Amino acid sequence: MAERGHLPPGYGGRSDQAPGMMRHGPFPAANRTLEPLPPELAVQETEIERLAGDNHRLASTQVALRHELVASQQDIQRLKAHIISTQTEDDIQVRGLLEKIANMEAERSSGESIKDNLQQAHIEAQGLLKTNQELSIQIQQAHQELEIAHADTKVLPKLYSELESMKKEYQWLRTTFLHERDWNTEKVQKLKVMEMELIRVSNDREDLHAQLANAERRARAGGAFDRHMV
Repeated sequence: MAERGHLPPGYGGRSDQAPGMMRHGPFPAANRTLEPLPPELAVQETEIERLAGDNHRLASTQVALRHELVASQQDIQRLKAHIISTQTEDDIQVRGLLEKIANMEAERSSGESIKDNLQQAHIEAQGLLKTNQELSIQIQQAHQELEIAHADTKVLPKLYSELESMKKEYQWLRTTFLHERDWNTEKVQKLKVMEMELIRVSNDREDLHAQLANAERRARAGGAFDRHMV
């Protein structure tokens, strides 16, 4: 019989019965059904099933996080491109407006209409300044969102590590459970053989007692016959 805590030779193949169930039917040594699994093995089977469910849920979460990461990276790239494009357009508008202001100031003496245009240009410049301020706020918010996205991506390695740890624990528990089940089955078979041997010895002893009793009766009967003849 394999020692407890060591895998039996040839172990590793798939079992032909469901985890947690004992095989019913005659054993090679005795036509008796097996007892149910010990409570500790039933608890291990329940833990294995729970870990399998957790493993499946964690794998689904991992796939969803990967999709979210790809989508976040795409959004970040689009936002960067938009920011660069917006800044370029604003720079062109500001340079054009400054040139317009410079030209109008140079031509201020040409008439009152030039002065009105200059005032309008200043108003437009104030509007552009406000727009730039709003854009700066949007850029700051975009950077904050980018930092949050980076923080989310840092969580992925930890999730991967937890997933691998749970997979290893699941495999270890499953191997231990199958080994314990096989060891328990072999032990029960040995006990059944011993039980049959004890029954046989007991029957032999009863037969021997009966033979001795018969011999004693015959001996007593022979002695009485001899005394009667004398």
